[in-house]
Amino acid sequence: VTDVITTTDAQLSHHHLNSPDAVQLHSGNVVSYSEEVAAMTRPLKNFLYQRMYRHYRVMRMQAKAERFISELFNAYVKEPRMLPTKTQERLADLPVERVVVDYLAGMTDRYALDEWERLFNPYQRA
Repeated sequence: VTDVITTTDAQLSHHHLNSPDAVQLHSGNVVSYSEEVAAMTRPLKNFLYQRMYRHYRVMRMQAKAERFISELFNAYVKEPRMLPTKTQERLADLPVERVVVDYLAGMTDRYALDEWERLFNPYQRA
């Protein structure tokens, strides 16, 4: 943490970035490790990507999640009357895609899975 703080402070000073707006307009990264620490963390990051983040079981779960969220999105866009009444009221002011995205974003993982079951499982009560 100290390395990130020290390196970031040096970047801010070097590029004369003295306001949030200046940082936002800066074309490069401002917050980073020093070159020495970045070189030390690279093997750990490679290990984590290979063995954890890109593990085949994680990738399967990610693909499932993308598929069922896409199915929910498409179903609600195609038939917005399936949305809760309060959510449907927002359709008067916003495009259906925006309303559906906001509705999905507010769901927990468990609720989204349950909602998918209610919409697509013929044996599940709607």
